Amino acid sequence: EEGRAEGIKEGREEGHQAGIKEGREEEREAGIRRLIEDNLEEKKTKEIIIQKLIRWFSMDEQTAQLYLDKYADSAEKMVLD
Repeated sequence: EEGRAEGIKEGREEGHQAGIKEGREEEREAGIRRLIEDNLEEKKTKEIIIQKLIRWFSMDEQTAQLYLDKYADSAEKMVLD
């Protein structure tokens, strides 16, 4: 019985930690998207945006380019609407 209770406690703790991590990742993703959309709206070059992503989110250039590609289309549609 004691082992079962301990197992349930550990499971809940792991689930809680996973939830916190997922929330942080979603928050980070939202920040990346906002940075890209705001900078495109202000007509910043893609090179400047990539450098900001590298600096503010501690990512490499290839990852920054992937995020830029991912969010640039939706941001450009917003500007055109």
